[in-house]
Amino acid sequence: MVAILLFLVILRAQIFLFAERGLSSCLIRYNMEAFMQILVVDDDKTTRRLLSLYLKKWGYKVVTAENGLDAMEKIGINDFDLILSDMNMPYMDGVEFTKGLKNNPIWCNIPVIMITTEMDEDDKKRAIEAGVDEYLVKPVNADLISDSIKRVLSSGGVE
Repeated sequence: MVAILLFLVILRAQIFLFAERGLSSCLIRYNMEAFMQILVVDDDKTTRRLLSLYLKKWGYKVVTAENGLDAMEKIGINDFDLILSDMNMPYMDGVEFTKGLKNNPIWCNIPVIMITTEMDEDDKKRAIEAGVDEYLVKPVNADLISDSIKRVLSSGGVE
């Protein structure tokens, strides 16, 4: 018991020393991806798997949903830092899902990146009006997704 207390006192002193020297941000920012959880929403199983593989490789925790309704259920029981969503899905599409998300005061600050095959400017406008933070047209590669995630998490905005 004494050894544990001594360890905690020493640890607290080291953290205080780091904070005093301005090094606390290094401790806090270290491997933040390991603590971030991303929801992938797409009706295509292959796309969900591929996006999940990318995200897990980069250190994110991943949960998947098959459509907007499934995603709403999962948002109700999980905390997400970011959502990657398709536009065209059965039951509830990506635009309606995003509207529901952005109209809820609890979830409205979760960034949404829409990844879709829709190249039409009207579809993009509809998605942006719904609250999408970034709009990517398939096919996408790992670098494009990674850059988009970094951009949205650091500042926000529609591309």
